[in-house]
Amino acid sequence: MQMTGEPQLYVGIDIGTSGCKASVIDAAAYVVAEGHAGYRSYHPQPGWVEQHPADWVAAAFAACDDVFGSLTVTQRATVAAISFSAPTHVAVLVGGDGVPVRPAIMWNDQRSATQAEELRRTDGAHIAAVTDNAPTPTWTLAQLRWLAENEPGAIDATQQLWFMKDWVRSHFSATAPFCTDRVDAQGALLLDVHTHEWDPTLVARAGLPMSAMPEVREPTSVTGALAPELAARWGLESVSVTVGTTDTAAELLAAGLAGHGDTAIKIATAGNVAVVADSRPTDKRVLCYEHVVPGVFYWNSATSAAAASLRWLGESMLVAEGPVDFAEIDRKVAQTPPGADGLLFTPYLNGERSPRFDPALRATFAGISARHSWPHFARAVMEGVAFSLRDAAGLYSAPLPPAVALIGGGARSAVWPRIVADVLDRDVSVLSECDSSVGAALVAAVGAGGLPTLIDAAHVARGRASRTVKPDPDQRELYGSRFEDYLSLAETTAQISHRLGRS
Repeated sequence: MQMTGEPQLYVGIDIGTSGCKASVIDAAAYVVAEGHAGYRSYHPQPGWVEQHPADWVAAAFAACDDVFGSLTVTQRATVAAISFSAPTHVAVLVGGDGVPVRPAIMWNDQRSATQAEELRRTDGAHIAAVTDNAPTPTWTLAQLRWLAENEPGAIDATQQLWFMKDWVRSHFSATAPFCTDRVDAQGALLLDVHTHEWDPTLVARAGLPMSAMPEVREPTSVTGALAPELAARWGLESVSVTVGTTDTAAELLAAGLAGHGDTAIKIATAGNVAVVADSRPTDKRVLCYEHVVPGVFYWNSATSAAAASLRWLGESMLVAEGPVDFAEIDRKVAQTPPGADGLLFTPYLNGERSPRFDPALRATFAGISARHSWPHFARAVMEGVAFSLRDAAGLYSAPLPPAVALIGGGARSAVWPRIVADVLDRDVSVLSECDSSVGAALVAAVGAGGLPTLIDAAHVARGRASRTVKPDPDQRELYGSRFEDYLSLAETTAQISHRLGRS
């Protein structure tokens, strides 16, 4: 039994694209402790991105070692529930022996462009009607079609299709039901979003039997208790495990964004423009997912390499070895004039999603001169990501609201929020304590009964702005003109990107 008289604590574990973060929160959504662990991606060929599921599990355990090690004995005794989040579109194909048959293809992998195009031609109308989305290389269905054509043995060996967060969750419970949540399920492009049941036609197109698909549950569904050996390892008592949800859905919950029109700009590995809505979009170029709050949706347009672009610059060009000093990058970028002295960057390091949907695009620096030094390149990368987000926001039929929330790792930068505010010409609220891991912990709190409903959880979390950045009117003309240059650069370099990508 848990100790009485002490407030309960809840744990969220986010298995991200570059590492794992665990957060412990109280019922008021304040972070009590955090833990981290990293892992790497693998790129066997250009445009390919894979990870090993065993690395996620090891990192999740290490992050928990970190976070629980920082709690007192009394605090550990009050931990009531744990839940999980991760990027959607990441499938783990598991064989009859319970072991993944191959590394996981990540959401930003671009190898299945041909298969996505074929699906649009042959099944586009059915996919749109059933899933409310259109196939691109991001979606699991296109990836599975690629495997069926290029690695048929992997498809033949698959007995179960798990998703990223669920595979990690299965290692935390003594009994791990084969299930996922309704939001993550939609990322496969195999789910009938109107019935929350797997569509037999699309599952067959993926080359899998219906028996390979997990049960679909609510994010707050309790799947069992924490495995006894893990409870003993971390000094915990009675801890329930809940299904969890996708990373962006968890972040929106942690930011308290659950009302129609609420908008978040996310700068993480990828970048998103996420708009909460009370209906589905009619434009199938706009990705649509259900919110964790039942009956609510969020529309999503996305750029593939946001913070990943700055990390690439730091790791590939600014340091020979060791960690990148992002605080130093911030300091130098702040001292560099807006517009980076005429240097411009398109962040297409691994193709692009919204609104170009072109996996063959490649990144470009334009305007390089002898006067440019590395801070100019860093500022150009930050501005280029902001331009790409403005480009992605152009998919929406209505303009963005006057104020938006900024979430993701980029929100911790001292200078990036200013750039986003100026490029978008919007007030930017920089939110604190709204990581995916916090959202997952809120899901755990609702699942355990610590909060009544998910909408209550959103209300508890809402309004955590650490600061608000208003656009500088003196930069409106500069960034308006530079955005037009960005669009021209993206258009004029597309064909040569394709040619260079084939070389």
